[in-house]
Amino acid sequence: MSEQRTIDACRRKLGLWHVLLIVLCLAIIAFGAFRVAVHVRVRSRINAIGRAGYPVTLSQLDESYAMPPFAENAADRITEAFAQIQLPEGQAKERIPLLGRAQLPPRGQRPDENTTLLTGELLRDNEAALRLLREGAAMPHCRYPIDLTEGLALELPHLKHFKDAAGLLCLEAVWCAEHGDPERATDAIATSLKVADTLAEEPVIISQLVRQSCKSRTVSTLEAVLNRTSPTGERLSALQEALAASYDPNATARALAGERCFCNAVFRNPTAPGLSTVSPSRPAAILVACARAVGLLDVSWAIYLDLMDESIRAAQLEPWRRQEAAEVVQAQAEEVHKIHVMVHTLMPAGARVVTIGVASLARLQTARTAVAVERYRLTNGRLPERLPDLVPEYLPCIPPDPFDGAPLRYQKRENGFVVYSVGEDRQDDEGKERPPKRRGSDPQPRYDITFIVER
Repeated sequence: MSEQRTIDACRRKLGLWHVLLIVLCLAIIAFGAFRVAVHVRVRSRINAIGRAGYPVTLSQLDESYAMPPFAENAADRITEAFAQIQLPEGQAKERIPLLGRAQLPPRGQRPDENTTLLTGELLRDNEAALRLLREGAAMPHCRYPIDLTEGLALELPHLKHFKDAAGLLCLEAVWCAEHGDPERATDAIATSLKVADTLAEEPVIISQLVRQSCKSRTVSTLEAVLNRTSPTGERLSALQEALAASYDPNATARALAGERCFCNAVFRNPTAPGLSTVSPSRPAAILVACARAVGLLDVSWAIYLDLMDESIRAAQLEPWRRQEAAEVVQAQAEEVHKIHVMVHTLMPAGARVVTIGVASLARLQTARTAVAVERYRLTNGRLPERLPDLVPEYLPCIPPDPFDGAPLRYQKRENGFVVYSVGEDRQDDEGKERPPKRRGSDPQPRYDITFIVER
């Protein structure tokens, strides 16, 4: 009897081990299937990126930003101009509008005599730099000397000079307008737009933000110029062409695609020196190895690729649909579980980038339409009653507002007119101009993106 109980106990133990072995085998099979499924998921998304014509690797990204053979490189002249820019330092620079903190005088007012003298002297000191900027802007091809294969370690030393170059050209435009030289003033505006657009093909988010910032400053300066002088019809027509050529609705999508290449390199090798923000220390390397072994890294990569794909799709919609679509993607990114640390670390603030891009398009469209209004006034001796009066002689059609898709708004005023977009909040504030920032002012004022001419 005792012997039978022993046999039965052994059988039960063997049965339990069989069950455990079967469970273990099933777990191994399930884990293997999971790892294969995740790998296939990542590979399918990578292959889809390639089929869509986008670069996937850093070397492909670098090749996509290439100069045509034997073409002159505008970057050579532009960087030489950067090296020759001479600006005052400290308080002296701060007193000069468009370069320091000093603001241009309000519409209808002239700068004081001291500012005028400082500006004239500064422009004379920078004649060589301004000439080189004009020469570079006239060239159709540009690539700055950067190595995109460096990924997130990429250095962009040229970007720090664009603010000063744009400020110098805009200062020249205002100074010439004040001194009765509208042709040179409009030439400086067109040059500033073209210098900013030498960054157009650079597939990096910060490069596009710098470009958009320079164009925003240039459009504001054009507004100041048209409030001070009246260029000829020929010059206004050339300005319209320059503004139209500067309208690039695909810049944000290109930059996001470049960002995706940088981060693909990080997911492939998160601790590679120079490629990643992840610490290359031994504990970090062990954690990364564990995340890769259990498939967590690939799951994070797949989530990242899905989110970036949606971000790029949002940036390719009609401009007035982009903001809402990008906000949806950002909300999805914020809902990703915190265990996917690399997703939260590497995802760009896509909604903000897209909104800034749409605002840049809105400024260009309002400026282009305002120049058409000025052409109409010059020809007819009066302002148009409504924007459709500009079609087709001065505009092929009324541009849609990049923020809501409706035609841009226009109002005649006592001394002039305003063309405006409803702006980021998508609320029509009747052409209300953005108020200056002052201590104690409303931190979130309501305003539109306006182009106002009063004279």
